[in-house]
Amino acid sequence: MAVIAPIDGRQNGKFLATGQTLTASDSLTVNPDRKQLLVLTNGTASTITATLLGSTATAADLPGYGGSVSLSAGYPIAVAANTAQAVELADIALFLQGNVTITGGTGLNAKLFEL
Repeated sequence: MAVIAPIDGRQNGKFLATGQTLTASDSLTVNPDRKQLLVLTNGTASTITATLLGSTATAADLPGYGGSVSLSAGYPIAVAANTAQAVELADIALFLQGNVTITGGTGLNAKLFEL
């Protein structure tokens, strides 16, 4: 299990932004003091779906849903062949409570920018 290292995106000018190739199970650390953008790039010939899930994310009470909504399946991100998907981690914070694991992303390249 590899830890996705954050890239400081607050640098001036151009900077090296090397990603990490995901395996069957990887992790990342959410930094609530920074805006974090996760970019997943798929250079393969088929769609790969990575799922992000925090170890303590179980359920949430959301207005308008009439009760508790399960978070236990995680937040899936499908990345089509030869494309990239990005997500701001604050937007999916309910899924990222506790230690965050990324599963199913074998072959994707991940970059975690801190802005």
